[in-house]
Formats: sequence, structure tokens, C-alpha cells
Amino acid sequence: MSDQAIDLINELRQRVAAIDGVAARFDIDGESVSVGDGEPQAVLSMTRESLAKLDDGRAAPATLFMTGELKIEGDMNAALALGEALNGDAVGGAVAAAPVPAASVNPNIAYLDNVGLIVLDLDATRQAFETLGFNCAERGTHFYEKPEGVFTKWGTANHCVNFRDGGLLEFIAHFYPEHPAGLYGQQLEQFGNHWGKITVHCSSSDAEVERLRRQGHPTAEPAVLYRYTDGEEFRAEPGHSKRTALFSYPTSFNHGFMTVGAEHSLGEFPISEAHFQHPNGAQRMPFVLVGCKDLTTTIESYEDSLSVAAQDWRGARRIPLGRDTYIVMMAKEQLPEALAEQLGSRSVACLGAGFDVSDLDATRSYLESRSMFMEQTPLGWMIAEPIAGSGAIFFNQQ
Repeated sequence: MSDQAIDLINELRQRVAAIDGVAARFDIDGESVSVGDGEPQAVLSMTRESLAKLDDGRAAPATLFMTGELKIEGDMNAALALGEALNGDAVGGAVAAAPVPAASVNPNIAYLDNVGLIVLDLDATRQAFETLGFNCAERGTHFYEKPEGVFTKWGTANHCVNFRDGGLLEFIAHFYPEHPAGLYGQQLEQFGNHWGKITVHCSSSDAEVERLRRQGHPTAEPAVLYRYTDGEEFRAEPGHSKRTALFSYPTSFNHGFMTVGAEHSLGEFPISEAHFQHPNGAQRMPFVLVGCKDLTTTIESYEDSLSVAAQDWRGARRIPLGRDTYIVMMAKEQLPEALAEQLGSRSVACLGAGFDVSDLDATRSYLESRSMFMEQTPLGWMIAEPIAGSGAIFFNQQ
């Protein structure tokens, strides 16, 4: 192993030593190095090239997770704790700067782009949510563009529930097992169905990355991901693909879900009028719910990474993202019982999404006609677990 790799592993070993109860093994092109005390709880495999990306700042650990260049075996929670530690300050670089006071709004963040439900069975999930009156778009296939311009097919596919304001609900599955699914595949092995990501739409991903770096956060250049809906063979023409410049916020990989930023280039990406028509009356997606054991610490983390100050709301706190969309955060003791159980031993988890409707009474009648049990909560009328592990959805009057 090169001197550069040995120096980096030694730095990683020192950082991991500060994490209670975490031990891991790095496999670097087949050569193993253990970090932490005791038997490894997780094995993290990568190439020397990927390790070099960490060292010179070309990639953050979160990016390597997302693209599958960093693979995980064993206890995902231990690996996620390690990933958070690696995101704590730049590998091979200076210690992170002090947090910047959050403003009431971040002008570069446009709105809550989507919340992603990571699922084992994409077809079953589509059927379950269409039973609830959501109109899903056709299946999309994902491709990743490497820096040298080579396109690599991911193993993931999705269905999206679209809204006119640009927000959407996304269901993601490891649909093509012959291709790697990156972090999503590993999340499924550990958690099964779960709300896996929150995506924040930015006016400029480059400007947002620059801000994060000014605040001392290690953030890689935005990775380019494509979603394609016309067959299985990738074509990059604007009318056939949706191009997304994607990057991770430092709150990423909090016990099974991640917060990412996105800037889309749609071209003439086909979304038909029918995709916006939802029989349950849903008009838009205004919030995503995050449950946490330590509300104060979680809020501080999100305020720092997003550079937005939290607000009080209905016994919870929320981070405004533009267009009246929010990340809502609620302490475990305030969560509805079903969601508190899903949070379980995790300190932080994404647990559901809220939707505005034009006629709440009509929406309730529609759902009741389909024998959906609804419970009134401070966040709106709740339906828990459309599929196992999928948290809840909430309906409110727009």
C-alpha cells in the first residue's frame, strides 16, 4: 500500500477512535486495515483510486456511497456512524470552520424537491400508493455519468408522483440486480422499506457546494445522475432524460437516510397532464417529517448545513426551504405512536411526507371508501404504513 494510503488510514484510525463502540475494517484493493477497537462491525471496500479521491478532496464519503465506489458489508448503523465521522472535517485537510449563524432563508434553496421511499418491491409499492389515489408516472431507469464522460447504468429504477410546483414523491428500488445499486441496495439489506432520502432543490448546486465549503464542510463536486423513461437503452437526448447534478449535505447518512441537494436540467422530459391529476385531491407536497431523539442537536445540525433557521410549528420545529415547503422535525415523545415505534433505537429517521389537498372532506371520503384508516394528528390526517416500513402520509387543507 502506498505511503499516501497509509497516512490516510492512520488519520481515519485516529478519527474513528473518538467514536464509542465502532470498529470497522477497510479493504483497499484487497489489502485490509482495521480501525477502532474490537472485531469489525462493518467492512468498507474501495479501490486506491477512490481512497485518493477522499484524500485530495475530489469526493466526500457520501458521494462514494451513492455511486457504489464504497461498498459496505455488516452492520449498516456502525458504517453510517463511521461515515458521519468522516464527514466531520475534510480528510487530509483543515478542521471544519465554526458554524455560520443560520438566516431565515437560504436564497439558493428553491423548495423541497422530493422525498424518496426506498422499497424492496417497486410494483407492489406503486400499486399500494395508486390505491391511495396517487397517480404514478411510468418507471424510470437511472444512469450515472462518471467524470470522464462514461455512462454507467445503476441497478435502480423508480416511479414518481408529480406535483405542479415541481415537488414529487419518489419510490426507488434495486430493480436490475445485475447492476450495483450503490447505497440504496445496501440500505435495503439493512432496513427494508424505509424513507431513504430528502432532496432539496437548489438554484445552483455549484453555489451551494461553494457555500458549504466556506463553512468548512467536506463536499465533493456535484455528481451527475440521469433518469431515463424510454426503454432500457440509455440515450442522452434532452427529450428522453432528466439530468440531475446531485450532492450530499453533511447531515447525510443519519441512521439510514440522507439529505441531498439537486439541480435539474429537464429538457423536454415527458411528464403528461395525467401525472398531475390525483383522485385523492393531492395538490402539492409541502413537508417531509423527520423524527429524532435529540431534537435540539438535530435542529442545530440542519440549521448549520442548510444555513436556514428553524421555526416553531404545531408542537414541532421546521426548516423552511422556499415555496412554503419544509423539513419538519419532531421529538420522539411527540410523534404519533406508530411512528415512534418506527424510529425505534435510531437517533434520527425520515418517517413520512405531508400533502395539501383542495378539498379535505372529499379526500377523506375518497380514502374511507377504500377502507383506509385515518387518524387525526397535529400534522394532519394520517395514514400509517401504506406498505410495511413506509412510515406515514398526511393530508391537510391547502
